[in-house]
Amino acid sequence: SPSDLKQEGSSVRDLQVTASGGDVVLTWQDGDRPHRVIRATSRQELAHLGQIPGEMVRGERWVDSRSDGAAVVYYLVE
Repeated sequence: SPSDLKQEGSSVRDLQVTASGGDVVLTWQDGDRPHRVIRATSRQELAHLGQIPGEMVRGERWVDSRSDGAAVVYYLVE
């Protein structure tokens, strides 16, 4: 669960966001601990990040391949 991640000290180091062929690639360094990646496309969603399920990721890389036409996309890795 997300609270378990926080208890494990889940902050990431050296977060980088790059664009690659229409995808957005997030990379970080912290070993192989699981993280939850949350993607929001509006300020309304930002106000309720705890209610967005996000995606569980193990490793140091996550790729956003969605092309939903959002002008701005916010990412949270926790």
